[in-house]
Amino acid sequence: MLQLALIALCSAETASAQSLQKVTSVTTSGGPTGLDSKANYLYLANFGSSSLETLDITNPESPVSKSTVSTTAFNRIRQVTVGGDRLYGTHFGTGSSSSSQLTGFSLQNPATPGAPAGTTITGNPLNVGASATVVCITTSTTSTPPVTYFQPFSPDLTPGAKVTLDAYQISKPAVNGNIAYVRDGSVLKVFDVSNPQQPILRQSTTGYIQAINGNKGYGVLNGVLQVYDLSTPEIPVAQGSVAIPSGTTLSDIAVSGTMVYGYFAASGGASSFTLQAFDVSNPASPTVKGTLTGTGTAYDIAGVGNYAYVLTDGSALQIFRYQNVAAATVASVAPASGSPGTTVTITGSEFTGATAVKFNGKDAASFTVISSNSITAVVPAGATTGPVTVTTPSGTASSSGSFVVTVAAISNNTIAGPSPDAFCGSGDPGVITGQVPGGDGTYTYQWQSSSDNTAFANLAGATAASYDPPTLSQTIYYRRTVSSGGQTSTSNTITVAVQPVLAGNSLTAPQPAVFTGPADPGVISGSQPTGGNNQYSYQWQSSADNSTFISIAGAVSQSYDPPLLSQTTYFRRLVVSGPVRHSISAIPLQ
Repeated sequence: MLQLALIALCSAETASAQSLQKVTSVTTSGGPTGLDSKANYLYLANFGSSSLETLDITNPESPVSKSTVSTTAFNRIRQVTVGGDRLYGTHFGTGSSSSSQLTGFSLQNPATPGAPAGTTITGNPLNVGASATVVCITTSTTSTPPVTYFQPFSPDLTPGAKVTLDAYQISKPAVNGNIAYVRDGSVLKVFDVSNPQQPILRQSTTGYIQAINGNKGYGVLNGVLQVYDLSTPEIPVAQGSVAIPSGTTLSDIAVSGTMVYGYFAASGGASSFTLQAFDVSNPASPTVKGTLTGTGTAYDIAGVGNYAYVLTDGSALQIFRYQNVAAATVASVAPASGSPGTTVTITGSEFTGATAVKFNGKDAASFTVISSNSITAVVPAGATTGPVTVTTPSGTASSSGSFVVTVAAISNNTIAGPSPDAFCGSGDPGVITGQVPGGDGTYTYQWQSSSDNTAFANLAGATAASYDPPTLSQTIYYRRTVSSGGQTSTSNTITVAVQPVLAGNSLTAPQPAVFTGPADPGVISGSQPTGGNNQYSYQWQSSADNSTFISIAGAVSQSYDPPLLSQTTYFRRLVVSGPVRHSISAIPLQ
């Protein structure tokens, strides 16, 4: 009985249009090795359970088991073929070449084939083909080397005359009315089997016919699928051809309407196969419409409508779908420009099933398929000017012009601080705060530093909005770059000053410096200091107790000339150079 077991779906999307897809894989329990079809039914030759199983494929992607007919009265059924309103099966003998059979089943009710009738055949059955008027088999002996025969039978399984073939071959006879096409080595033999008792060889020619539909025949030989005109059945005429995949070996094909499906085994015994769909609507120029690689060893194939059914080892019925999907087109994008976050409408055709929308290669932030002719999509952050593309099962369509991405200029790229921002000798400044800039909303930060305010270098790892400098022992300049939407902005520069320690701040008292009464002392000489930023400002201060000092108004020169004094007074000088402040011990004038 059929057991449904869905296996992972395979995508058929490729860089070019691809319209062949694996739909699913269905597990069967009877160990089938052959299959054929009629209308909406598949017939499985269950070699493992000696039965004929009928599947309803009204829903092509979900086969339903309708009936099972036992064939245990015969040997194990190996292959089946439909001819008119009958189905024929070959049964492989075990242990004796005389124990094989050919059976026939009525298909008056296609859902429930009738009980089989059979006849014994001599030799091991290799393949079987049939029409409404005749059924033909090829057999071989068990001798070494084996001898191969072709033999027609009437629909009631009355055996006809056997014809000895020249080569051992396992190809299926293709039957068209009363004409049978049999590959004998490298020769295509055409037999008239209107009287099965007297098959007549009408012609021997080159080629190979495996499947027939109307007055056309199809076969694979020497690396190509060949189409034949059978308007005169006895004289097949080669028409167009197309190459099959390289690195594969001849296997089997099935025809359905204007499509031919073929599976080709991988060379070297690999457990895989290549499935191809061919469009033969123009017999003079068949084309490959899809290619897929399948897993497992393929046993047989049937084509029904847009579907190919492949039997593989492991009791799997793999189902493939061909879709004649027209290529998508992109006619317009509106608006034709916008910033990230803008919603645009893409107008075109064949958008159903779209899997991707991209702006110059970057995936849209989101998109919605409104209809087969319309898609809305959101411009992603980081998008750049270029074409808009839409990917569907039939391929990728591109706009003829470019969508222009407009990005707001970066604004408010300013930095402030830190506090403190100046040190004497060394110091650890606070955080330099970076403002959130204006732009497209996606920002990349990079902090830079310089020792000369000219040559700036990136600071490793400094990519946040703000920055906390380390302890500094020299003056360093900082700035921030911001990138957004393809633009880059450089902030203002912050200086963290580190000045040398002040030195040389000494005073020389006037002479005399001691008086017996009120007196006007001379000038107190102040030395030229060093360090700092080499620019110095002075402030003289005085005190009556050498503890509390008060700045002297206007006393801002390097030296100082005190006024008339009537008491002991202490003087000192405060030196400021940038962030550096320095004062020395006071000197008394008494």
